[in-house]
Amino acid sequence: GISGRHSITVTTVASAGNIGEDGILSCTFEPDIKLSDIVIQWLKEGVLGLVHEFKEGKDELSEQDEMFRGRTAVFADQVIVGNASLRLKNVQLTDAGTYKCYIITSKGKGNANLEYKTGHHHHHH
Repeated sequence: GISGRHSITVTTVASAGNIGEDGILSCTFEPDIKLSDIVIQWLKEGVLGLVHEFKEGKDELSEQDEMFRGRTAVFADQVIVGNASLRLKNVQLTDAGTYKCYIITSKGKGNANLEYKTGHHHHHH
């Protein structure tokens, strides 16, 4: 059985986004050979719904929070090699905060927090 499911290593990189542009929240994990066994959940502290969910090889956005609707994407072709990074379109000031990248694979599960900061692009001053 899978009762002895152990923890896998998940790594995030603190990142910053420029308001009005696209941002990347970086997250990598121990890869799994079967894409259908991989679940990626992005959560944000203080937000009830999910930021993004990817499972069985595709996006599952039924529980996605309104504030992220239509603004998120994972790199679907890179999930199999352990890339769970999230692309956030049209970054808003309110996107700043603590995010959690939560991963489940056939090997186990793990998560890591990421601090995301937003600010203005220097060229617009």
